[in-house]
Amino acid sequence: PMDQSNKQADIDLTAKIRETVLEIEDLSVNGRNVKIISNDGNVVLRGPVESAAEKERIGDVAQKIAGEGHVTNELEVVPDAN
Repeated sequence: PMDQSNKQADIDLTAKIRETVLEIEDLSVNGRNVKIISNDGNVVLRGPVESAAEKERIGDVAQKIAGEGHVTNELEVVPDAN
């Protein structure tokens, strides 16, 4: 698995995506806490989200920031058991 790079550009990329994801309205707690890993300008998204729509919204944010073809969306849709 890819690990977060220590390069400043990758750290900044992760921070920018995280900041923008947190601005999405009505995001679940899981959605707010997804793993965002950047390495050499490529981003991997991991973790559980509540719905396919949430997965898509987070993926779209990452893609707008990192660029087309630089995002691997491995988010898993796991509806809240409550």
